[in-house]
Amino acid sequence: MFGRTADLAIFRNSIQTCAVVVPLLKFALEMVTWNVFTFIGIYGSMAAYFVILAIESALITTIPDMAFIYQLLFRTIPFYFFVFLAIVTALSPDFSVKYIHRTFFPDNWQILQEYEHRTTLVGLPETDELDMEERAAQKVKIQNGHSK
Repeated sequence: MFGRTADLAIFRNSIQTCAVVVPLLKFALEMVTWNVFTFIGIYGSMAAYFVILAIESALITTIPDMAFIYQLLFRTIPFYFFVFLAIVTALSPDFSVKYIHRTFFPDNWQILQEYEHRTTLVGLPETDELDMEERAAQKVKIQNGHSK
């Protein structure tokens, strides 16, 4: 155990970390409706992985290959670089497609969401306070990029 390099073990655990973190972040990227359960499910799973990795690292006699790997893994800069590179490489296409789709080919609910966001920013009054013609004129101004 002592005197060996931990290169292979660090590489293996770096791959395992990417195999856990990247899909969980992909799930988070695809999530439309967030609630407490999805937040706990995604980020709790990530936290559970790191806790289990720390526990495995402490079990020197049971799993000798994993002895002190937690301390070695988080002290190496290539581990962080590799995980960051894997996340960016794996999620960039998905993020780009979602951005292009929402910007140039939005769904109806996304258009409505943008409209509601703009009306709250501009401070458009509710329908009770305005007649329908005045409200339609303000909608046209907002769509053309003018404020009030």
